[in-house]
Amino acid sequence: MKNGLIVFLIILLNIRYAKAADSPNAYQIIQKYIEVIGGREKLSKIEDRTTQMKGNVQKVDVDMTIYQKQPDKFKQVIHAGEVEQTILFSNDKGYVKINDQVKDILGVELAKLKNESTLNLLLNLDTNVIHLTYLGIDTVQGKPAYKILLKNSSLNWIHYYDVATGFKVMDVKPVVGAQGTFLQETYYSDFRPVDGINFPFKIRQKLGQQEMEFDVTSIKLNTGLSDSEFKLEQ
Repeated sequence: MKNGLIVFLIILLNIRYAKAADSPNAYQIIQKYIEVIGGREKLSKIEDRTTQMKGNVQKVDVDMTIYQKQPDKFKQVIHAGEVEQTILFSNDKGYVKINDQVKDILGVELAKLKNESTLNLLLNLDTNVIHLTYLGIDTVQGKPAYKILLKNSSLNWIHYYDVATGFKVMDVKPVVGAQGTFLQETYYSDFRPVDGINFPFKIRQKLGQQEMEFDVTSIKLNTGLSDSEFKLEQ
C-alpha cells in the first residue's frame, strides 16, 4: 500500500511538471504579438503616430484624435456634442481639460498615464519595470486567448492574446472616476496593415454600464509631429 501511494504521488508530480512545462511563457506570448503585428525592427522605428477615430456614445457622435510621440508624449482630443476634452501628458506632467476647465493629473493616475503614453511599451518591458504573469487561457469573443497580467508600481493591466493569431484582442484595466473605480474592458478587432504594421481598426470599450464603439478612420506614422503639439492651450 505504501509503495502504491509513493508511485501515485510520483505520477501526480510528473503530471504537474508536464503541465507547467507545456504552459506558454508570458514573455514568449508578448514576443509573438510583437512579431505578428510587424516585428521589433519596424515598431522601434515609429517616432510618432496620429490616430483618428469616430464613434457614437449614448446617441452622441464622437470624434477622437490621439497624438503620440517618442519617448512618452501623448495628447487625446475628444469632441462629443458641445463638449471638448483634452488629455495631455508631456515632460512628466499630465492635464485634463474639459472645455475651459483644466485639472492636473497627479499621483497614481499620472503614473498610469505615463505608462500608457509610451509608444512602444512592450518593446522595453525591463526599462519600464513591467512584470509579466501568465494567468492561463480565457475565452474572448468565443475564441481562446492567453491571459497575461502586466504589473508595476502603478500599472495593473490584463492583456488577452488570441491563441491562433497572436493579436491582442482585449485588455482590462481599472479606471478611477468621480463615482469610484471601474474596470474598463477594451476589445480590438479588424486588424489592417499601415506601413507594414498591423493595427486594430475597430475598438469597443465597456466601462460600467456604458459601452462605446469606435471605427478608426486614419493612422499616420512618422509625420514629424512637433513638440508644440503637446503643449496645453489655456
